[in-house]
Amino acid sequence: MSSRSGVVIGLKRFFAIKQYERRLMLQMMPLRGQCLEIGVEYGMHAEHMIRVTHPKAMTLVDPWPNGGAEQVKTLLTGLPTELDIRVTTSDEFFGSDDIPVFDYAYIDGDHSEEQAYRDVMNTAKHVRQGGFILGDDYDWPDVRNAVQRAMKDLNGRVRKRWIWRTQFLLEVV
Repeated sequence: MSSRSGVVIGLKRFFAIKQYERRLMLQMMPLRGQCLEIGVEYGMHAEHMIRVTHPKAMTLVDPWPNGGAEQVKTLLTGLPTELDIRVTTSDEFFGSDDIPVFDYAYIDGDHSEEQAYRDVMNTAKHVRQGGFILGDDYDWPDVRNAVQRAMKDLNGRVRKRWIWRTQFLLEVV
């Protein structure tokens, strides 16, 4: 086996595990809820969330610097969910006045420690008590540091429900 084949097999395995972890987390979410995704990119995870949790409404936030919002809209058209697509940064979104209360939110935005921290802190203000904050790439040091710092600074308003390899799940209490 060439080293390139080994890398491809390793990547396929990594993404299969990541997909499995996401599915486990999503199966813990309420059905027909109001959800938020920060960092949508191509919309594949949004589609997965819709298929697993059947949200009544989903807000998607991404600056889409390369114009990916239309591609996402095309991908998700026809799925039984009311979509609110916001072409903006998460900071601008959280600075707006028309933010609903969410049952759960999935964070996969900017992976810098400061931005990931702000995303968790801001999201916690807009997820109902008993709701959830989920996130990707907990295995990235900046993301892990941001989540741990936010949990400390939120001082008991969130609790860790589950952390497994690349994913985190916090409950708003």
